[in-house]
Amino acid sequence: MALKELAFEQWDSLSALLESYHSAYGLSEIQGLCLGVICTGRHKDIGYWQIQLEKTLLDDPDILVNALPQECVDWLKKLLTHCFQALTHPHFELDLCLPDDTVPIETRLQAVSDWCKGFIFGLGLGGPDVSIWSQPNIKEALEDIAQIQKIDTQPAENQESEKDYIELVEYLKIATFVIFEECSESLILQGQSNHGLH
Repeated sequence: MALKELAFEQWDSLSALLESYHSAYGLSEIQGLCLGVICTGRHKDIGYWQIQLEKTLLDDPDILVNALPQECVDWLKKLLTHCFQALTHPHFELDLCLPDDTVPIETRLQAVSDWCKGFIFGLGLGGPDVSIWSQPNIKEALEDIAQIQKIDTQPAENQESEKDYIELVEYLKIATFVIFEECSESLILQGQSNHGLH
């Protein structure tokens, strides 16, 4: 199953579940969180990250394991796994969880901003070595993502804005891969095992 299919097939039910637990996170931001956490490359297994993400989504550091409904927990595990597989795929097959082209550009740009917010937060949640942030490629990519998060979500709807949107999405994919690769290389150089999602 493709990541996009996995992401959107349960959009309504997942959103309703999260809202019932007073979570303010949307799907785009959740995927950003997952990718940010994975990009840090810290050697934790998927169960650990799933619990951290549950706590974050529910905005409660003291929740018990599986505080979310099992359907939501299962979905979160699948999303984490698919994100990791996308980043490590030989052809880098990453689809961002964003609304499709039939949705107004304003809504899509807001989802891009939410994705960036989640990604940056996920990087912090992953707790990487602070020295990683100073590496030129990572620093540049993070600065760009931070700027994209502040994007104007009310552009004029025209062919130029559609073209800009496509370029933004493609850039975010590349920036994600750059950060993932750079963090991976840093861990290897430090003699640490690279990634523990399994």
